[in-house]
Amino acid sequence: MDRADYAAYIAAFNRRDLPGFTKFYAPDICFLLGGRMELTGRQAIIEWYEHAWARIEEHCLVRRIIMDDTGIAAELETSFRTIADWPDFTGGPLRTGDVLRRIGFIHYDLGPEGFTRVATAPHRVLEQPAHWIARS
Repeated sequence: MDRADYAAYIAAFNRRDLPGFTKFYAPDICFLLGGRMELTGRQAIIEWYEHAWARIEEHCLVRRIIMDDTGIAAELETSFRTIADWPDFTGGPLRTGDVLRRIGFIHYDLGPEGFTRVATAPHRVLEQPAHWIARS
């Protein structure tokens, strides 16, 4: 995997191209979503994103990546626009029309068949739904 491959992976993700971005995953990948959810296997990730993308539009902007032969560390700015209510979203309840923008860190472990583990961690919220602010 090189920077061009990673750029192709992010571009496929931003196009909502499930086969295009999940081809970078090993079949038995472990995907850890911010310490709140763990998905095992490529098919589980596909099903989760099918569910998620029926509720949100998501776009990632790569702010920084560090790579070596064993993995990638990335800082991403991710924007979510809610298109259908999602009361049990991993970050907090979302209502149609909500916008969430945040910076997060993602670590990818590399194996011969692609990413073997992806672990995400939120870092900083740039914009959040007004009802989140009201409840804190």
